[in-house]
Amino acid sequence: MQKPFCPQHEKELDFNKTLICHKCAITDHSEDMGQHEPICASDAFNDFRVTANALMVRADFHKQQTQEGISKCIANASKLNKQRNDITRHINYSVSQMLKLVQDTRKALEEKLENVCEAKHKQSTSQIDELKTIISDVEEKQNYITTLLKSNEATALQTCQQAIQELQEKIAVLPKIELKDDGKIYFYPTECDVIMKKNILKIGSVSEKPNENIFEIVSENPMTVTSCQRFQVEIVQKYECDVNINDLAVFEDGKISLLKLRVAKIIRYKGKFFVVGYSNKDVTLNVMFCNASIKGSPIKIVVEPVGIIRCIKNVGQSTGAISIRYKQKQYFGEYMVEREKSEYDRGIKDLLISGNGWFLVACNTHKVFKFEMSGAFMSTITLSPTSKVKRICKLKNNNLIFCDWGNSNITIFKQDGRVIKSITTCLATKSTGLATESCLSGIDVDEDLNLVYVADQAANCVKVFNLETNIKVKTIGSKGGLEGQMNGPSDVAVTKNGNVIVADTDNHRLQLFCSDGQFIKVIIYGGNEDGMVINPTRVSVDYDDNIIVACKGKVQLFNNCGKFLRVIHENEKDKTNDFAFSIVSDFPRRLALANVNSITINIINY
Repeated sequence: MQKPFCPQHEKELDFNKTLICHKCAITDHSEDMGQHEPICASDAFNDFRVTANALMVRADFHKQQTQEGISKCIANASKLNKQRNDITRHINYSVSQMLKLVQDTRKALEEKLENVCEAKHKQSTSQIDELKTIISDVEEKQNYITTLLKSNEATALQTCQQAIQELQEKIAVLPKIELKDDGKIYFYPTECDVIMKKNILKIGSVSEKPNENIFEIVSENPMTVTSCQRFQVEIVQKYECDVNINDLAVFEDGKISLLKLRVAKIIRYKGKFFVVGYSNKDVTLNVMFCNASIKGSPIKIVVEPVGIIRCIKNVGQSTGAISIRYKQKQYFGEYMVEREKSEYDRGIKDLLISGNGWFLVACNTHKVFKFEMSGAFMSTITLSPTSKVKRICKLKNNNLIFCDWGNSNITIFKQDGRVIKSITTCLATKSTGLATESCLSGIDVDEDLNLVYVADQAANCVKVFNLETNIKVKTIGSKGGLEGQMNGPSDVAVTKNGNVIVADTDNHRLQLFCSDGQFIKVIIYGGNEDGMVINPTRVSVDYDDNIIVACKGKVQLFNNCGKFLRVIHENEKDKTNDFAFSIVSDFPRRLALANVNSITINIINY
């Protein structure tokens, strides 16, 4: 730090004297302008201290920033070491898997070699044995003739002709000495041998930056959706590393950025990446990371129109699963009137699409009928004669569970009809000791919590049972019209997050409850307009967590908040039949729908 200098006096200021130039360090001056002012040395030192303190603060901040940089470098070095260890493990694992594959292949080749050699050896040994037998037979004949030649003439002449003839027959045809096996065996190496010779065998690569190899599309290709359905392409990140979602891009046929057109977008959910969007036509998506296509790209999105795509008619005619008409006599005083009536307990009451090329039909009897998707009859599942199957579901292990309102229980059985167990839903009350009235009407299962929910129209509630212990764990709702109360509930559905939707039929609404049974809200209200319901009888939740509701003459689609989306199907105005339905597939969104008591099933894209 240079001392202050007075250009007027041409010398440095002296702090030991009483008088110093107060403003010399700032401007030129002359003595006669009155610019000299007396000042103490301590005042100048105070100025220095203020300046020094301010500078020290800045220096500390500078050191702090530098230390933060050091800390970041240390953290980055630690992270680099961790990644190095992780990648080393990945490399070792990849090499070990390749070595295992090579060793397994070597073992299989050696076993094949042993089998081939053993078979060829057996064939050669068999031929040697055959030739040795021929030589032995000839030698036997030769020895016999030699013996005759050494015997007396009389004895030899008695059998010599026969001996000569037998030897002639043995040597008349030369033995086949062509080898049945050529004694050769070959090994043909695959292209891997050529690759290794050229020293270009690769098991992976190491890079300073992530590349397209860390991602892979795992969704079915092509993916089929409906024109009203959002496509959802799942992308997995195969290796753990930090990536910038902005480095992912989606192009149509490799040319047009769908992100810029807002046709599609990339989202991250629970550690996974998804390309989502809508399209009213077929489109090919090329998903890229850092301007390079990822594995599985491009993926084709096939778009199908909504509406009925197929009709399965005359379901159940060969099984009796059809309404029966009969004549009934009625007497009015002395007059008799004969009227035709119908018994509707033999038509379709519920249906279940398996996803494996067949479907089940329940007809309110003790039999469940199995059909091919073409409608051809396959088999009958026969249960207890007192059973009446009304609603049916399939579990993840392919077992079936249904409401048996004939016996007031829940029954789990295999697809061949063998009953695994039954859970009694009609329990005796403590006060009377008598069983309560029960009319089971709807069922759904939360397999994550191992709970089964069953709607009981007679008890005006939803009963919840533990599938493992068979014990009733709670009751949701009670009779009434207030929020949380029910009046003749017909069905129940479990959402993706474990909440419960109840079709509160006679209150003309759908109510939402949390998994512990607490009322959340009325999610869909009653009314004749679209987006409202009258006597809802069926409810289900699809893959997108949308709510499908069937009420009088109409099937509607709502989102998971209860917002109306569209009418899936509607009967003619004078027909207000109830519906039975089952979800056929998630991609495309497809529904199997039948009027209750009918023999026709419509397959609908929605």
